[in-house]
Amino acid sequence: MAHLTRFRIGLLAALGLIAVASVYLITGPALLNKKTIRTIVTKNLRDWTGASVSVNGPTKLSYFPRPRLEIRRVNMAGIKRLPQINDLEAARIEVELSLWSLISGTPVIDRVTLIEPEITSISNPPSSTTPPPA
Repeated sequence: MAHLTRFRIGLLAALGLIAVASVYLITGPALLNKKTIRTIVTKNLRDWTGASVSVNGPTKLSYFPRPRLEIRRVNMAGIKRLPQINDLEAARIEVELSLWSLISGTPVIDRVTLIEPEITSISNPPSSTTPPPA
């Protein structure tokens, strides 16, 4: 008898999880689409770095196995938090997002990974040196 009760509880829990996941998958994309999340991510990057952030490529949003936003061809110019860097271009940026923050409607960034970054640093002006006497 106890075995049957455990089975029913497990079955009800599984059905509940399936119902919640179904509701989220149906209504979630309508509430938070990749354009909205991309806008929030670029604003966060702008706030964190103090740079002007431009996105020149497509965006891909995936929910499984972990929520992730992939943004292609990203340029950050005038990074204020790192004054030695003038410009940063990345072929791709992968942004891992918190699942619970997506469910609540306010995406929170867990991790940002730059793929194939090209960094242009500010070089010091050459000092006026004269060649040593021979």
